[in-house]
Amino acid sequence: MHLQLHRLTFTVTGIPSSVSNITLKAIFKENPHTMNTYHFQTSDPNIGIVNGFLAKLPKVDGSGNPATLTFADLADYVDVSTGGITVAAGYTVVWKNGNDVVTSATDITSMNGATFTAYAVPNTPVTTL
Repeated sequence: MHLQLHRLTFTVTGIPSSVSNITLKAIFKENPHTMNTYHFQTSDPNIGIVNGFLAKLPKVDGSGNPATLTFADLADYVDVSTGGITVAAGYTVVWKNGNDVVTSATDITSMNGATFTAYAVPNTPVTTL
């Protein structure tokens, strides 16, 4: 699972000057009300899903305001260039949500729980004799 974390700044006080090293342990819990979950599948032998069949993305920004999510935000799971999937030579992947083609610009904010399916499409057109 890949989660985007936002930078947090804390000031620790009360540490004696004689202490040269301290160890801090932070535990972050996911708030399911601020996350969208997406699923990935393929039955195509020309595609390998490498980074898992489930992704969670925050649907709010670091200030708690609603965020717009696009399919590009899932690149770690759905893109060859990031290593999220593999595609056999001579093929290009096409992602769909149901019958609708999904591109990197597709707004997925309201698609919480959606399942995206990968299809391998030949790079060269099939010719008939």
